This record gives sequence, structure tokens and C-alpha cells, in this order.
Amino acid sequence: MPYELSTICVTIALILFAFANLAILKSFKRPILILLGFLFSSYSFATFHLWQINEVFTNSDGTIQFIELSTTANGQEFLKGHDLVSTDSLSATQTFTFPANSPAPTANKKLLLATVGFEAAYGFMPDFVIPANFLDPAGGSINLVGADILIFGALDTDGISSTDGSGVSGQIASPQNFAGEGLVETAISVDFDGGGYGGERDIEFEVPLDVIETLDTDMDGIGDNADSDNATLGRVYLMTNSASDNVTFLHIVNSSSNAQSFTGTLFNGDGDQLGNADTPLHVEIISPQGRLILTASELESLFFVGPWAGPAILEVRGTSSFDLMTKLTSPSGLISNTNCVRQNNVHNIGGLDAASFTYVRFINQGTAPIDNITGTLYDANGTVLGDAGTLLIESLNPKAAVWLNRNNLSALFSIDWNGEASLVVEADSDEDLRLLNLNFVNGETFFNFSCYESAN
Repeated sequence: MPYELSTICVTIALILFAFANLAILKSFKRPILILLGFLFSSYSFATFHLWQINEVFTNSDGTIQFIELSTTANGQEFLKGHDLVSTDSLSATQTFTFPANSPAPTANKKLLLATVGFEAAYGFMPDFVIPANFLDPAGGSINLVGADILIFGALDTDGISSTDGSGVSGQIASPQNFAGEGLVETAISVDFDGGGYGGERDIEFEVPLDVIETLDTDMDGIGDNADSDNATLGRVYLMTNSASDNVTFLHIVNSSSNAQSFTGTLFNGDGDQLGNADTPLHVEIISPQGRLILTASELESLFFVGPWAGPAILEVRGTSSFDLMTKLTSPSGLISNTNCVRQNNVHNIGGLDAASFTYVRFINQGTAPIDNITGTLYDANGTVLGDAGTLLIESLNPKAAVWLNRNNLSALFSIDWNGEASLVVEADSDEDLRLLNLNFVNGETFFNFSCYESAN
């Protein structure tokens, strides 16, 4: 019913109500009241006033905002000429006047008003366009004059959350237009960021280049999960292959408070990349404090490679903090942690009298060669063994690793010793040089002596 006709109905109804109470017309009171009820019923179901404000949303700069209305009743399409008034936290107002009626029928429908930037972010059109910054993120009210009013506090501006029709914030934004277009989950959706909803549903309004992302920490338009320059990086320094008698179990532990996905880049002992860079290491998301456990066989399958030459380096990328632990298991079941490295020195270089046999692995984790790696060997008394600053490795390629065992060191320093010795290492540019001090025990497994506490 048009607005003018609605007004006429109300006027007639009020007149009839007055006449119903006049003594002269008391005999007609019952029919008049029945007609009055009919008119009020017609007015209720053929106007606009049963629309309710269901949800409001803003991003951080107000360029993407929406207001969702909903109704369960038919006959609510007559919105033309009616006002939606936004009042900000300083009591300033903006008014949007509906330029047309909504489609019909309206029962169990939603109506979406949104800014110009909405369609590019969501991929579907609103029913009406409102100006940018129509809503005040600091708080205010929305008044669909004659129908409903919503008073709200500070709005969430994280690009994910909205405020519902009761003024409660923190819900996942779920806009929908009159045609039913919205963020609808499909059976094959993947929950990329562990937020509890999948790709089609998980749209980050601040990341226009990645509609499946929810965070863009460095604000470059590429979401965190796909953004290599925003990723966190960790390394596995000794990953045995599937043909080794000593089997490595890699534990990637999500030590953050956010769900994560992890990718990896694999390098053999010569520093050659194996397979593709940033290969996904799993399918399902890893929950906070959860872990992913991988074997060499699984890595070979993921990277489509066979057993690699020498222990490999695996660079792991995530989007928040995580820890890497490798459990090296010997044929007899002995287990040691091998993912612990040092810079500049190691302290367990066993001499000729040692029951175990020492290996030191020199690792270049950087992207440029490390030249002129030298070392000075000290016995338990602090006495230099052989020549100080002895050249150990002339050049070590990026991502490459080289073993030097006790016998190699003895030959390089031209000296034998008993007891444990310390090796202090320098190079032309050694910020990416890592040392792994392993002792081969019982002829079957390696124990790592690169883990110790330092006081500065």
C-alpha cells in the first residue's frame, strides 16, 4: 500500500474508533471495531514498518559498509520516500531516502544497503547504495524512521566482524541481498585460516587481491597466507632421506594463538632446490598449539622427488610463530633432537680418546656464498691446538652444508688431542653460517651437542 493510502487508512480508522464510542452509534460498535481491525491489519501488512535492522558492518576506513534489513512479513515493499537516518557519536546525522520500493513479495527476505566498494569486495550487488562513512565506527545509531532503530557502540573494524540487530558485536559478517546472494558455504570449501568457515564464506574485505584471506598484516593487498614477504620463517637443518637407517620425524608445532598453514622449500646437501618452492605441507589447517608431523617419505611425495643426497635443509613458512623439532630415531629406537644449531662456536669436539665420533656440519642458510671459513681449536685448558685461524672451508654455497669430522679437523689443524675441544669459527660474512655439532654414538645414531645455554 502506498504511503498516502496508508495515511488515509489510519485516518479512517481513528474516525471509526471515535464514532464507535458515541452513544448514538453503540449498536454499530461491533461492526465498526471489526472494520477497524481490518484496516489496521491491512496497514500492518501493506507498508514498510515491519522491516528490522538485522546487521551493520564497517571496515577500518568506512569505504566498505553495509546495513542489512530483514522481515518475516509480506507487503513490506513500500519503502520509497522513507528515510534511514544515521547518527554518529557526535550526534551529527546523515539521511538516506529510499529512491524506490523493494522487490516483492517480502516474507522472510533480507534487504541490503551498502557502499560503492561493497560489490568489489564481496562479489555481489547490494539492493541500495549508501554513501561511504554512512556509519560511524566510533558508535551511534541507525533509525529506519517509523520502523526500527538500532543503537550501537564502537563497531568492529577488523574486516571480518559485524554487529547484529541487538547491538552485539563480534559476530562473523554475513551480508545477504534480497535475491539471496551472500556468503554461502559449499561442501568443498577449505578453511584456509582456521576461522571456522571456508573459502567462499571467508572473505577479508581489506584484502581485495585474495578473497580467501582474512589478514593482510603488511597491508599490501595480498593476504598473509599467500604473502611471502609477510611470512614467518623457520628451518630444519638435518632432514634425513627415506633411505637412511636413521629416520627423521619432523614436528611443526603451531605455538601461536592463531590457526596456520605451512609451506616448505627443500634443499639437498649441495644447496640445490628440490621440487617447487613454498610447497604446501598439509591440507587441513593446524590449530593453535597443534602440530604437523612429517617423515622423509612424506616430504619426498609432497615435493615429487626421490631420496636426496645428504641430509636436507627444509625452510618452513607460516603466518605466525611456530617451532620446529626433529626427532632422529635410530634402528634400535634411540631418539635425539637434531634441530638445534649454533653460531660461531661448538664445544664438544671429541679427541682421540672419545668413545663417540664427532661431526660438525657447516650450513649456509643464506642466499649468498660464505667465503673463507676459518676456525681456532681450543683444548680443555684454553690452549690453542694447531694454528689459530686455520682455513676450514674456502667457500660454502647458499643453502649448502658440509661435514667435517674429527679426523678432518685433526688433519686441517695438524694435531691430535684427547678430551673435548671447542671450535671457534669466523668467516668473511658469517651471519648466515650455522654449526651443527653431532656425536655418532654406538655406531648407529647421532646425538646433538649444539644445544646449550649461553650467558652474556
